[in-house]
Amino acid sequence: ALDLAARDVHDLAVTAGGRTWRRDVRSGYSYLAANDPRVHVGVGAATAIDLGGLSRLGGKLMAMASWTRDSGNGIEDLAAFITSRGEVHVYSGTDPASADTWQRVGTFKIPEPVGRRCLIKVGGDVGILTTQGLVPLSGVLSRAESAQGKIAITDRIRNAFTSAYAQAPTANGWQCTEYPVGKLLVLNVPVTENTESVQFVMNANTGAWCRFTGINTNVWSLKGTELFFGGVDGTVYKYGGAADNDASIDGLSISAFNDFGTPMTKNFKRIRPQFFGPPGYRPAIALRLDYSDEYVIYNAASFVAPGTAWDEGTW
Repeated sequence: ALDLAARDVHDLAVTAGGRTWRRDVRSGYSYLAANDPRVHVGVGAATAIDLGGLSRLGGKLMAMASWTRDSGNGIEDLAAFITSRGEVHVYSGTDPASADTWQRVGTFKIPEPVGRRCLIKVGGDVGILTTQGLVPLSGVLSRAESAQGKIAITDRIRNAFTSAYAQAPTANGWQCTEYPVGKLLVLNVPVTENTESVQFVMNANTGAWCRFTGINTNVWSLKGTELFFGGVDGTVYKYGGAADNDASIDGLSISAFNDFGTPMTKNFKRIRPQFFGPPGYRPAIALRLDYSDEYVIYNAASFVAPGTAWDEGTW
């Protein structure tokens, strides 16, 4: 154990015997809470695990994750090995070199994983980015493969995800990253390999999704509590702020269609949406009809309320 209590360190890398372990130092996760600042790194001898005979569908090893589940008799830590053909080999125990402390739990079938960076930790669970979306490991193992997409975290954007995957299924850059401070889940989607990408981003509080454009990157990473991404030009950028490298950030919000209680023809004469924003905030407004993607943008008229603020002037 390395005691980092007296140092300002956020992450640590230890190299021994040709292997490197990376650990994050997370001192606290919530208000008035603290975690042990010591970092534990096991540097014992490596043991090879032969998964070839168990992988009936062939393929190659794509990722490995530690997974915590409630076995009914308490919390159990498991090791899950995921192949490119969607086979998950699950083991339990502490020492792979000993048959007394290491045993195979079983092999399960899930949709094929997408990319090498297909895993994300979600508490004690593991999220896996697959051809059917981002699915929780605890949920998919008990379901038929054809039904696993229904419990995907990305189920709300199923059509968008399916279309994006069909366009670039093997491209480099697929990745899912959690940004706890911003309460965001970022799914990086390559459009053109090493050239263009978009991001499907979920609000962790509401479950609502949006799409980021103009951030062309192949990789995202947290350093401490801050989020960074590597541009396709080799530059490392920090995510955050109200401007995009001193340029304005444009956004488009489209609500669901509404028949206003009747399928009959309507005649719209005025639109009066309400926004909360800084002084001078004047978003453009558009109206889409008959489930069409076409629309005309109108500039909203500004309105300044007369009088003084509440409790500052005479009625």
